[in-house]
Amino acid sequence: MEKKMIYDTNDEKIACCFFRSTVQKPNMKALLQITERCNLKCKHCFVSSLPEGHDLSFEKIKNVILPKLKESNVTRVTLTGGEPMVHRNIMDIIKLFNENNIHITLCTNAVGLNEQKIIEISKMKDVHVNVSLDGFSSKSHGKFRGNERDDVFNKIIENIELLSKYNLLNGIMTSPNKYSSMDEYLNICKFAKEHKANYVLFNPLSKFGRGEYTQNLAYTQEELVELRKNIELMNIEDDSFQIVFIRIPKENATERLSECNCEITYIFTNGDVAVCPYMVFACENEESQYKREDFLYGNIFDSDFNLLKKMNEYTLPSYVKNINESYSCKDCGKGCMAIKIAHGLSIYDCDIEMCKKAKK
Repeated sequence: MEKKMIYDTNDEKIACCFFRSTVQKPNMKALLQITERCNLKCKHCFVSSLPEGHDLSFEKIKNVILPKLKESNVTRVTLTGGEPMVHRNIMDIIKLFNENNIHITLCTNAVGLNEQKIIEISKMKDVHVNVSLDGFSSKSHGKFRGNERDDVFNKIIENIELLSKYNLLNGIMTSPNKYSSMDEYLNICKFAKEHKANYVLFNPLSKFGRGEYTQNLAYTQEELVELRKNIELMNIEDDSFQIVFIRIPKENATERLSECNCEITYIFTNGDVAVCPYMVFACENEESQYKREDFLYGNIFDSDFNLLKKMNEYTLPSYVKNINESYSCKDCGKGCMAIKIAHGLSIYDCDIEMCKKAKK
């Protein structure tokens, strides 16, 4: 199977967005939350998933969502949750999109996988799997993910190895946290490359969902920069393997912040369609000045909903534009709007976690 790089790693600007994957226009990419439920309880879960919650029915996906995605030139779909593997029709959902020539990326904690399912997925075309791995031991990864049992961690590692064996492993996703040492993250990178992953993606713990209350577990900005420096010194990237850093600048970075230019469609289990899911999650924070409805542009289950039309017509509500800026500088792209919402700022402020010039 040919390796494909799907992440834009242009470092001319300091990357602030949580989404850096690309799709060639006029094609589109969508993220589909097929369940709110999860079999773990991660410290940083941005949707605060629990064992209970709503699922998207297979019938609604097949009869409503799929036709509307196809008519809107959606060629890539990422299945998210919660944990997608807890959905009772997960294999049927993957097969459905596959039969309709839509590329599938499955984001999973790998607990619910087994060799039989992996073999079944491997027989389909254009399906890849991303696995979350936030430490390199049952103690560190398990403590962060809410299950420290050795057999659970060993199963995750075994399933990653099986995904590699059947050429399904796309990426390893990791959120640096205090339970894991920097050496563990270096070892995760080596492990990922040894098992033919396309990339490792480092995504800092941010103030969404449970992450709002577990910021004490996050690496500091200085520690993240040091982590990136140590990983880059390993010099293990090549044409078939990337290390992707989300919101982690290089040491002494002086480039201007990137703009918020999210064009990822996110569909919730209730059918709501978001401009950016993180902006919606951030509205749940106690400090937020905004409401989740401000960043939704409709519901896909409405009979007259047209995804492309709604996207093109969407504008921010007038009151959103009128919230005063408190932290700003004039020569940067202002960064991630979701982070600003989570911190109780105006979306027109600077991204104060990243911008060193903004007045603190």
